[in-house]
Amino acid sequence: MNYSYRFKLSNLLLGIIIVVCIFGLWLHPINASNQAKAPVVLDGQPIFQINETDQFTAQDHADLVDFQLKAAMQSDLPVKVTLENRNQLPAIFLNDRYLLTVTERDAIAGLTADEQAKIWVQEIQVVAQKTQIERSQEYLQNMLILSMGILLVAIALSWRLVWLRRYLSDIAKQKWISTDSETIPKGMELFFKLILAITRTCVWLVAILYIANLFPVSRSLSYQVQNILLSSFTSPLLTLGKSSYSVIDLLILVALLFGVVFLARTSTNILRERFLNLAGLCRGVQEAIAVLAQYGLIFIGALVLLQAWGLDPTIYIQSPITI
Repeated sequence: MNYSYRFKLSNLLLGIIIVVCIFGLWLHPINASNQAKAPVVLDGQPIFQINETDQFTAQDHADLVDFQLKAAMQSDLPVKVTLENRNQLPAIFLNDRYLLTVTERDAIAGLTADEQAKIWVQEIQVVAQKTQIERSQEYLQNMLILSMGILLVAIALSWRLVWLRRYLSDIAKQKWISTDSETIPKGMELFFKLILAITRTCVWLVAILYIANLFPVSRSLSYQVQNILLSSFTSPLLTLGKSSYSVIDLLILVALLFGVVFLARTSTNILRERFLNLAGLCRGVQEAIAVLAQYGLIFIGALVLLQAWGLDPTIYIQSPITI
């Protein structure tokens, strides 16, 4: 029973480590790729990314285009997006008003500025039509009905998950607990509660995010919150010497350190069960060797990991730490 419980917790810990590492590695390319360009966003829907100009930074340029798009959406009249040549470069016009000029730097690999401009014209037209539909009274009423249905489904799933936890607890009691015991161990009960809490949180997060994406205002707010969180996770937080580390860097490092501990404990268990037991040593000696081996592996693994992460403990012990 205890072994099964430890095995489940080990798998859970390993899963968390993998998720944190994948999440961190997924965020870093996004942050790096968006430094040179800024997205043009309408009601929380990114349309495309544009470069900086001689007068504006990439973000200021995108904000200016965003403002013009939002202003055009206030009218009930159909949005007209056209393409003209200006100074030998394609220029996009919105309702006969200048919107932006497409340069070779804006074009993705393999496309010319003219081809990229034509693609952007189509994308703006599609998003503009969709945005006007989403601002209609009929659309809002239909989405309100759909939102209530999603909330009811989330409530039903949440209640069903509680029933499932009780059902699994009963199975665990019948399978692992002796007939003399009336309750399952606190550790096993905590494990089931943790899984239930994580699952219910995921259900409600999916429901809330889905509903938020149905409405222009909430989708725009959701996009802003997402950008704030992304910036918070990827912006430098801790400086050690000449290196800076963000929150996600620290999360990945902590997850990898937990992974080192996990591998050290697993290796020590294999050493104890496969070799030390067969050597005929007394139990006390086996435990002493296992403990020394475990902490030795943790020390060596942590040292190698910190070195690979650009952290030299022998140097940074006396280095100033700034936040």
